[in-house]
Amino acid sequence: MDGYLFPFILIFIGFVLAILALVYLLSKVDRSKRTVSGIFSAVFLLLMVGSDRLSKVYAVNNFSRTGTETVIPGILGYSYTFNSGAAWGILSGSTWLLALISLAISLICLYFIFVKPLYSPWSQAALILITAGGLGNLYDRIVLGGVTDFLVFLFMNFPLFNLADSCVTTGAGILIVYMFFSSQNAPLLLQTQKAPDEGLGDESQQ
Repeated sequence: MDGYLFPFILIFIGFVLAILALVYLLSKVDRSKRTVSGIFSAVFLLLMVGSDRLSKVYAVNNFSRTGTETVIPGILGYSYTFNSGAAWGILSGSTWLLALISLAISLICLYFIFVKPLYSPWSQAALILITAGGLGNLYDRIVLGGVTDFLVFLFMNFPLFNLADSCVTTGAGILIVYMFFSSQNAPLLLQTQKAPDEGLGDESQQ
């Protein structure tokens, strides 16, 4: 087995446990206490962005740009490439266009994380993951002029990716799966929480 296998397994387990912990904490927070929910969300967001940055720095300093090394035979490998476009080389060289798209998506998600939080803890966690991934790659594009990719699936023709991409994909996947398998909860998934004063205002009008 490759020497990087154990660290990769630890990162994967930590990533999954972090998501579950965030969902659990958000589910236990009083809906009216937005400050507490916001703190949990901000801490997790910063941790994910920081982890993405550290992983990219490590990849640049330790991974080869020539060839692909195997982590899990037939499944996962690592390499290093600097990508000025999107997946599969789409929009290659369009760094600022992709940066603006990432910024727009991140700002929308931030609005629904901190200003108008969604009702479902799963949907909140999904938006936080999408935002963390968007901000991680946004930093790369603005500061470095491109994105550092270093992970590759060996069993399919798939472009190299990074932790930020994993956050975005996981977040989007959570939203899709949750809505598909919990159709009865779909309205709650995208329902925003009401601030305490809004709730009182509604009651006074009745």
